[in-house]
Amino acid sequence: MARDVSGTRRRVSNEGGCSVTDGFPRWAKGTVWIHLSEDPKYQYQLHKAVLERTSPWFLDEFKKTIDESSKLAVQAPKDGVKYLFILDHVGSSGEPSLVRKALHPKGRNVPSHESRRTGIAPRARESLQYPPPYSETIDLSSPRLEQSAAVKAENKQVSDQPLNESNLLPKQPRIEDENKAAKQLEHRLAAYNNLFRIFYNLTPEISHANIDIALDQCETLLKVAERYGSLYVVRPYLGNTFSQYRHALFVAIAKDPPRWLNVSIPLHSASIFSEAIIHLAGHWPCLPDWPWPTTLETIDRQVLQIVKGKARSLSERRSNIDRDILQNTIAQNGKTITLAASYETWVIVQLFRDWYLEQQSHYRKADKSSYGNLYRLLRKGGDAYLPAEKQVEMLNEVDECSFGAWEEVGEDLKLLKEFAQGAVEPLCKNGLMLDVEEAGVQYLTCVEVRTEDFPWMRFGGEEES
Repeated sequence: MARDVSGTRRRVSNEGGCSVTDGFPRWAKGTVWIHLSEDPKYQYQLHKAVLERTSPWFLDEFKKTIDESSKLAVQAPKDGVKYLFILDHVGSSGEPSLVRKALHPKGRNVPSHESRRTGIAPRARESLQYPPPYSETIDLSSPRLEQSAAVKAENKQVSDQPLNESNLLPKQPRIEDENKAAKQLEHRLAAYNNLFRIFYNLTPEISHANIDIALDQCETLLKVAERYGSLYVVRPYLGNTFSQYRHALFVAIAKDPPRWLNVSIPLHSASIFSEAIIHLAGHWPCLPDWPWPTTLETIDRQVLQIVKGKARSLSERRSNIDRDILQNTIAQNGKTITLAASYETWVIVQLFRDWYLEQQSHYRKADKSSYGNLYRLLRKGGDAYLPAEKQVEMLNEVDECSFGAWEEVGEDLKLLKEFAQGAVEPLCKNGLMLDVEEAGVQYLTCVEVRTEDFPWMRFGGEEES
């Protein structure tokens, strides 16, 4: 008896000199056969107890009574198999699902036409050559007939046109569509394989080198796991996968926060959810030019309300701070300075206010999402903006009659900057796991995401990674 790196036991049999695998994906004592495609690597012999423990869907299916005398019954693929499931289309959802088949000793073999008809088999291009099952019933409203009529009309229209080179050229097959369908098929089959691996505490086969590929794989796996009620089983594995990307994970979230937000909810990932919310709320309102690949419509309406609430709160805080900065002045002897009482100081206050209003107007016209740059500039203080020496030079040039002693106003400008620096401190807090300047994030990232904001916590769930 030998064991490979995946924990699979291999029992060597002398029958015909062939080795028989006793382990994942086909256990010798497994009573459940799952047929995903004609490719043997997507055919499984699993234990009923494992499936019952990890999937409420399987638990319900095993409780159902099925008519094994039905003409649709099939023979067990192997001795000892008591349950058979085949991946097939059910209803009009467009997504294939496992369907339980009745077993009977005199039934037909596991049908391959399901794979041909649904396009489940990996070698789908070969399967597509087979015609669909024949039906003697004709439905006059059938889309197939409508399509046939449309083809005839198109042929007639073409026949009425004069012959030319473009008419004689054959139509090119939709190779891109076929490649896309084949890619989606492979992703789906791989997701089922990973789900079954997780059922047996085996590490899912998800990329650890490319986070974009890993995201695609995890999205498909989450959909499949949700279908069979097994999200709680896969969450620890997927959470661990993403956490291994470390800094690259947060860079990826910044590139497409809506997509990662949608992933974080079934994954119950507090860190990913918070990161995505901060990006969205800080950039809001994002219309009319939506800046990310994943569209606004994909975000759940209730989650979108959370984003809007955070953005509204941030806008109110920013408005209050803007008002405080613009109303700030300098007092002398307990009284607000006036033009008559302190000409130089009064001019400096007006200079600062004019500069601040000009900056506000600039960002309002250019891009509201870049407001963060202004507040971070104020947070730096000092000579990061309105350097005192240059302001004194400018005022001396303007004031030709030298009414003011401008060399002494540097201290007044410093007081105004220090107040602004303290005022914007709350706005400049960074809730992201990224350095905003290194990442080029121009909007504010001070949004606070609390435990009660997590959608899964409202239903008694537990906080995850």
